[in-house]
Amino acid sequence: MSSAQRAPKSFYLILVVVNALLFLALEAGTRVYFASRGGSQILWYGTQRFRDQQQRIVDASKRNFERSHSKSVSVHRHEVGRYADYAPDQLGSYAKYLPHQKKSLHSTVTGKMTDARINNHGFRGADFTLEKPDGVVRVVALGASSTFGYGSRDDETYPRKLEEMLNQRAPEGTRFEVLNLGIPHATSDHILSLFLAEGLQLDPDFVILYAGANDSALKEKPGGVGGLWSALSERLLLIRFADQMLGSAVPGSVEIWSDAYAERRQHVFLRNVEALRAACAERGIRFIAVTQQATSIAVPLAELKGLSYEDEVRLVRERVARGVVGSHDSMKTWRDLAGRVARLPVGQGAAERKRLANLDKTRIFLIHARLMQGLREWARGREVGFVDGIAILDDARDLLISWVHLHPEANQKLARALADEILRHTTQRSVADGMPEPRSHTPGEGNAHE
Repeated sequence: MSSAQRAPKSFYLILVVVNALLFLALEAGTRVYFASRGGSQILWYGTQRFRDQQQRIVDASKRNFERSHSKSVSVHRHEVGRYADYAPDQLGSYAKYLPHQKKSLHSTVTGKMTDARINNHGFRGADFTLEKPDGVVRVVALGASSTFGYGSRDDETYPRKLEEMLNQRAPEGTRFEVLNLGIPHATSDHILSLFLAEGLQLDPDFVILYAGANDSALKEKPGGVGGLWSALSERLLLIRFADQMLGSAVPGSVEIWSDAYAERRQHVFLRNVEALRAACAERGIRFIAVTQQATSIAVPLAELKGLSYEDEVRLVRERVARGVVGSHDSMKTWRDLAGRVARLPVGQGAAERKRLANLDKTRIFLIHARLMQGLREWARGREVGFVDGIAILDDARDLLISWVHLHPEANQKLARALADEILRHTTQRSVADGMPEPRSHTPGEGNAHE
């Protein structure tokens, strides 16, 4: 081969080397420039040393929050396993409260702070024994903050109301005990881990699952071009700077909504629901799946009366199709805001973070709708109990005190429907065993399905 033929290859090789050196020079210059304004630690951007330092800042921020909100029910750091907030890969881990830990929350009814009793096992409610007492039908309620009872006093949560209703109508000589194992922030991964570790040893007769919102809120790392760009921006400051300048122009850097993404979240959720059902079936426990009422926050809470869950799903889907995710925010606005918040230092941008959280509820709501649709279809094909919490609360959506949390009156309606389902199954077992049937509704108690 002649030197003339070899020249082009040498030229391209030199071009690659020169561009690589130029990029390295620009990267070094970017680090020096920002280090002169933000501190010498920026010189180490992208290294393990820098990540460790950032993690220490995050951990310190969490400790400060926990100290200043030590009595809040949102803080529960009794870690079991390798618990991490909203980490779908942390199966085998969860968190709860310390036994008899002092906690409080804001009461929706009184408008004042009220104590939330944490029992001898680190859950909300009265103390209980691991061994089920004789003559007791034990019900375990699984879920997150809606089951725990955000905004509700101890006697206003749906597990507490359910226990009262069941005992009002229980067969002679039978007593029901409802244990509230709801933990704020829990996903179906955490709920499954908690149930396998602690719920099964309680020897329940019935297990209720009322959850889904937190699974909908999980965020996955972007894939494809967006994933590659994100990975590079975490290691090279020049790319991070370009990312900040380009914002939403980078494809896939922020995913608002896609059918594929919602389907992946649904698959994980239903996988865990099936694992709960299978664990119950092996021990003769009646599993009851419950659809969860929620809102997108795109509609003011005061206007939810008369607007069904499915109506709101259709409304939000139409807005997304038009490029609107809130009352006036475009997808580009959402992406830009998400990009800015992601780059803000820890502890800064409270107003922007709050606005993004509200916009994000719209995306979460659409994923939640997919999960609930899947739960209905899943329940139809299996021998399980089912209560359509969405349908039961559709005429009382103004009783949502947030995107997913229930007013005590809504807890009452949900508890009544659950009592009907449990007593219906108890009646079947009572007739088979020759036991007295449960008592009918007490006067004025009404019917949740009317």
